Amino acid sequence: MRLIQSSNCKYDGHFDLKYPFYILLCKYYSHDEPNPDARFNLGYVVITLALFGLILLSVIPTMFYGSSTMIVQPAVGQPEDPFPVPSNETLTPAQRSAREQLLKQEGFSVNVLARNLSAPLNILYGPDDTLWITERIGKNITRIDPINGTKLSSTPVLNVHQSAAQDGLLGMTFDPNFTNTHHIYVAYTYDEDPGEELDRRTKITRFTYDPATNTISEPMDLISGVSGSSDHNSGRMTFGPDGKLYYTIGDQGKNQLALFCSNNRAQHLPTAEQVAAKNWTAYEGKVLRMNPDGSIPDDNPEINGVKSHIYTYGHRNAQGISVGPNGDLYIAEHGDNSDDEINRLQVGGNYGWPYVSGYNDNKAYQYYNWSAPENCEDLTFNDVAPAPPGVPVRNESEFNAPNFVPPIQTFYTVESDYNFTNHTCGEMASVCYPTVAPSSLRLSLLVLTAVLFT
Repeated sequence: MRLIQSSNCKYDGHFDLKYPFYILLCKYYSHDEPNPDARFNLGYVVITLALFGLILLSVIPTMFYGSSTMIVQPAVGQPEDPFPVPSNETLTPAQRSAREQLLKQEGFSVNVLARNLSAPLNILYGPDDTLWITERIGKNITRIDPINGTKLSSTPVLNVHQSAAQDGLLGMTFDPNFTNTHHIYVAYTYDEDPGEELDRRTKITRFTYDPATNTISEPMDLISGVSGSSDHNSGRMTFGPDGKLYYTIGDQGKNQLALFCSNNRAQHLPTAEQVAAKNWTAYEGKVLRMNPDGSIPDDNPEINGVKSHIYTYGHRNAQGISVGPNGDLYIAEHGDNSDDEINRLQVGGNYGWPYVSGYNDNKAYQYYNWSAPENCEDLTFNDVAPAPPGVPVRNESEFNAPNFVPPIQTFYTVESDYNFTNHTCGEMASVCYPTVAPSSLRLSLLVLTAVLFT
């Protein structure tokens, strides 16, 4: 197992490598995207993923550009503790247990491949047999030698705005004909109106990469003016075998935490007038499908009578996307306090969020519409306590959309009487919640690989 460490150890990225036995782990300090506690230990997760992978033996992914399987040499790592604990940091019992289990996990070895990256987010195995990494805070695309960890190049991406926990340089992917075009596609947040007030938006830009100078040029925006946020931007993308670009947009973190008074639009659909005016507000909480020039494909679904870039909707925060050999797309999605999801995308499908998290089963999740009360600003957000007066509460069974698509797996679904306040994690309560916060997804020859935070 190879470990890539960030300077601030807040890896929130995409994992999509050519070889299935790379696993990336890092501590993830987020009140919203929690980690498993001792009750949901790493050993159980690995076993669960392995068993689930056997179900997907018929979904064996083809390698990049149809190339044959290659054998990677063992990593040359540094003889040091791959998970050092800073002197000023105290691990919770759950964190300590997970760390010990990881280091003792039979069949795995861990060493450090590269470090001092500035919030690595998207990791791809490039056509040049190197790792391409987007650094969310650093605003660079960095290439790493996968054998010895040497930093080969670091290419800045201009006009990226980064000032919050989940904005900045996001995902990227290669043109299917990269060898000839040298085109890469990059998503990032930017300031739409660079005045005193920040107007954070997101765009996808195509660049041409020059391997001689390790620079990018000839920017062409596929789509711009898409919502951008301090939270839940998602920003994962891949080309499907149909030649279309698929892109995930999160719900922007609305109706929770600092944005709990903002209306969640994951179920909102655009009007024809909005699409014509390039008003992409309703694209929050969606998976988009577009032509390589950013236009809307003729065969995109008409949802609610309107054709747009939207391929699926009702998503919270899709942090990984992978394509199977038959063209099916799969995403790994962060749940709320439970019910992280693995989803297979179906054209025009509604994945339920925010009305449903995980299965439509009326278990631990209920939808609290914090943004509804007029006095929302006077309320105190708390999603593990009974809703205060005036906040509408909705059970999952009240959602009965005919195009609802349930997940193919959750991590984890718990009963309605589950006590989220009974933990040993102190102020980092979310670390003990029954989730794994899968940051990405890879369909491999043997298992479905999801990156887990410990």
